[in-house]
Amino acid sequence: DLKEQLFLSYWNGKVLGYPENMIEVYIQGFNTELGAADRSEQIYRGKQAVSKLFANSDFEPVTIGMGLDPPVDPSFWNSLPSVHGFNDLRRQAGIIGATDDEELDK
Repeated sequence: DLKEQLFLSYWNGKVLGYPENMIEVYIQGFNTELGAADRSEQIYRGKQAVSKLFANSDFEPVTIGMGLDPPVDPSFWNSLPSVHGFNDLRRQAGIIGATDDEELDK
């Protein structure tokens, strides 16, 4: 059912923490023959259902965004083999120089 698919898209997006505007843009642009009124109806249904979930549980809604998690330590990224290969290619191409190498190799 196409309506149920859009409802579940809202539900999943909200529970996973996507911002409201991203969910609505996704649903409004979803490739389906349902009209704008039907899409808006499913967004409304989803909002009601998710609001009820959080109101009747100990769950706290989370929204993905800056500051949600601490920044990843740059040494982690530099430990990945794919990053080493990418940085090697950049060095070979002359995109980064010796002063940049010290920062990249931390």
